[in-house]
Amino acid sequence: MVGDATRIPIIQQKCKEVFGVEQVSRTLNSLECVARGCSLQAAMLSPLFKVADYEVQEYNSLPVSITYSFPSSEGEQAKTVTKELFPIGSSFPSTKTITFDNKKGGLDLLVHYSDGAEILSGLPREVAKYAIKEGKNKHEKVSFILRVSNNIH
Repeated sequence: MVGDATRIPIIQQKCKEVFGVEQVSRTLNSLECVARGCSLQAAMLSPLFKVADYEVQEYNSLPVSITYSFPSSEGEQAKTVTKELFPIGSSFPSTKTITFDNKKGGLDLLVHYSDGAEILSGLPREVAKYAIKEGKNKHEKVSFILRVSNNIH
């Protein structure tokens, strides 16, 4: 365990209960461990130092979906589609591409946490909402390509 909060006895007790261990391991000074990790990462990125590579893989902890709908034409009802783009456990950061064949744009797009996402109460489920206008068409066959990135920003 790392961090200054690991010195608090109730935190240690709860960690023992959750992980089912008798003793919580704290072999490194809890205040120095973050600094040591940062210095190791800096040494790995520097061309001046030769250190073993350690890979840090992040994953998506909350599922992210998009919902889009194109405006309805005469006599038709607007079709709304929801797709899960970034499920739990997918690599992070990542980018997905969605291609809409024979479309020029003109859609409403909502990026949101999926229905099964366990977010804190009081936080909005919507991440972003866009109204994408229709582009000018110079050709008969047009495809609209949308790239969605899931990163720290």
